[in-house]
Amino acid sequence: YYLMGEQRLPIYFNDPERSMRSHAEHIQIYEALLRRDGNLAQALMSAHLQGAESYWKGLIEGGGAEPHSPALEPV
Repeated sequence: YYLMGEQRLPIYFNDPERSMRSHAEHIQIYEALLRRDGNLAQALMSAHLQGAESYWKGLIEGGGAEPHSPALEPV
């Protein structure tokens, strides 16, 4: 996965706001795992991946606007 994304990651994380949001989502997933809340961790991971997928699809389709990223509530 990381080898495939090696050239895409700098593009994705070029936006500081997106980088901070992604980092916060990773922390939420990590904290859910620490609490052994598999259902929450799975839901958070799914939302995180959907947000990244939405970004790339929007970029590929040439929408120009920032694709929607699902908002995650603090855990």
